[in-house]
Amino acid sequence: MRLVIVGGGNMGGAILSALVMAKAVSPENILLIEPDEEKRVSLSKATGCLTQTEIDETLRTYDLILIAVKPQGSTPAMELLAQWILPHQLVISVMAGISMETMRGALGQSKLVRVMPNIPTLIAEGMSIYFASAEVDKRERGWIKTLFSACGSCLEAKDEDAVDAATAISGSGPGYLFYFAEQMTESAKLLGFSEADAHILVQ
Repeated sequence: MRLVIVGGGNMGGAILSALVMAKAVSPENILLIEPDEEKRVSLSKATGCLTQTEIDETLRTYDLILIAVKPQGSTPAMELLAQWILPHQLVISVMAGISMETMRGALGQSKLVRVMPNIPTLIAEGMSIYFASAEVDKRERGWIKTLFSACGSCLEAKDEDAVDAATAISGSGPGYLFYFAEQMTESAKLLGFSEADAHILVQ
């Protein structure tokens, strides 16, 4: 399995790190495309993956293309990908709110997967729900499970709507828990505990 990750931000970087740590994909089989030099160099040093700054014909030698750019950057990224992507390649998106219909129109691609990872993915303890188009075969579905099991746990949805619905549960849920823990910590401090002890109590 050879993988391209487009975008080395928080989520793209977290997925990359989790894959290498779990030995799900060998670093020499991962290409990170990231224009920001600091992010690119940092992730390359940490994981040993290959890197480059721009989307070009190089991605044609890979099996999977994972798009991990912010939703507002999706249009230019997909316009560039559409120039080089091949019909047999599997495209996986972790972009929030970008539908498969939108991706199909922009990329002209039928093998598509939408994934909704959540915040704990940043520490390889995430929960990812995904939906794959009918054109994605059994072997490719196995690849998806391998990738996102390395990031925590994963669940296949019966339809695309479930991916959006999951945002309110596994996507946003950890944020509420973090907020609750933060408030409990502050309450403990008001009761006279030091910040360090308050954190221990809440954890």
